[in-house]
Amino acid sequence: MSYIGLARKFRPKNFDEIVEQDHVTKIIKNAIIENRVVHSYLFSGPRGCGKTSMARIFAKALNCENGPTVNPCDVCKNCIDISKNSSIDVFEIDGASNNGIDEIRSLIENVKFSSINSRYKIYIIDEIQQITIQAFNALLKTLEEPPPHVIFIMATTEINKIPITILSRCQKYKFKLISAQKMRIAIKKIINVESFDVDDDAIDIIIRHSDGSMRDALTILDQSVFLKDKKVTGDDLRKLLGFVPIDIISSITDDIAKGDKESILVTIKKIVDDGYSVIQFIKDLKLHFRQIMICSINDEIIDVSNEYRNILSNQKEKFSTGNYLRIINLLSKAIEEMRWNDQQILTAEVYLLKISEPYYDIESLVNKIDFILEDINNLKFNKTLIGNNFKSIEIIWTEILDKILNEHQLSAQPLKRILIDFVNEFEIKFIATNEFDYECFLKFYEKILELFREKINTNFKVYINIDNMKKNVAKNVSDIGENLYKDGNESTPEHIQKIAKDFESIAKKIKT
Repeated sequence: MSYIGLARKFRPKNFDEIVEQDHVTKIIKNAIIENRVVHSYLFSGPRGCGKTSMARIFAKALNCENGPTVNPCDVCKNCIDISKNSSIDVFEIDGASNNGIDEIRSLIENVKFSSINSRYKIYIIDEIQQITIQAFNALLKTLEEPPPHVIFIMATTEINKIPITILSRCQKYKFKLISAQKMRIAIKKIINVESFDVDDDAIDIIIRHSDGSMRDALTILDQSVFLKDKKVTGDDLRKLLGFVPIDIISSITDDIAKGDKESILVTIKKIVDDGYSVIQFIKDLKLHFRQIMICSINDEIIDVSNEYRNILSNQKEKFSTGNYLRIINLLSKAIEEMRWNDQQILTAEVYLLKISEPYYDIESLVNKIDFILEDINNLKFNKTLIGNNFKSIEIIWTEILDKILNEHQLSAQPLKRILIDFVNEFEIKFIATNEFDYECFLKFYEKILELFREKINTNFKVYINIDNMKKNVAKNVSDIGENLYKDGNESTPEHIQKIAKDFESIAKKIKT
């Protein structure tokens, strides 16, 4: 007896064996139980996820001698014939090779004849998107009003190519890719049944390379059977499939993080010299960066071996999220360009050297710029600390202002409009927007200086300006009373002269 491949040998025989399509099996089983089976179904989804297997099991459930039943017996003649694809009432048609209008017309002619050994005559049309527009048009009427003994079950990987007129006449069910977790469980079960010796790293490779297709996964596992004189390892499968060893992928990832251009070029040369496919290497590298990115966000999302998880964990801190996106995008462009470019090695070198260039995350740069601007504003708008004081000058001025307002609620109100313009360890500058506020500041000048001395305990100068007129008041604290107010074009007001005289005695005491 000829060898039966694993994909055929372990093809699901009942609804419960179909992996991760519960959202479809539940509805179909309920339809069978409640006798609400319609005349036309369309199964869509990726390759190898169970569409044709579901159609066959559905056919067995409807035509089983003990049915209709959600648990076909698999021992009656009808079930056996359907499983062997030899039933005279269940027709499996390949849409790619029977896509012309003549083939569809022949099908339509046969539809009107009753089934021979079964309840229903069932047509399973795979890759239905392959048939021509003329053939679709010919099928429309029959699909809409078939004889009561006929059921159509169509399958497609490209539902977007099916005319809307066909879609509107079918119950549509969308199949999904099989998750890594469910695929791992199914593969390990088969490995145990077949007594294979396959390590976790090899299973990881099978899962990643299958892209969610159980059929593809079992085909790869089938290839590894020829290595079963020993334990099938990840390195064995990489050699079998032409994948670059993980230590090389990990090493060049470190080189990219360090920006080591020489090591990157040496690694590419080694890959070429060892006979690996350069485009497959870039694909593997892209997948590796995807895994690192996911691991850096949430390492519980990825389903990989512990050994590979450790590699990802060690490398996840070397790149920012923005850099991951940039690298994966550039690798995708490299793969696309290498498909039509005859200089694949050069393309790989150019893109990897570009990827290794320093990356400046826009968000980080913006944050740094904001931080610098804040520092500048802090200096410009008196958020600098003076001396050993731990309060900003603005806070100190607010405290002084509150104290003066508590004692002089009415006369000190103009001080609230005084602005701080600049400050450092040696001087403080205030701005008054009008003459009235300016004179109010001079009125409380002595009190302001006294309170500043109490809170800061340092020697500094205080200036007050009216807008940009540069009318300066005050000197060093020790010079209070001298030239308190100077302006060549104006005489000193009498009340200011009185304040100056009052300050003069205090200033002299400070000097001594």
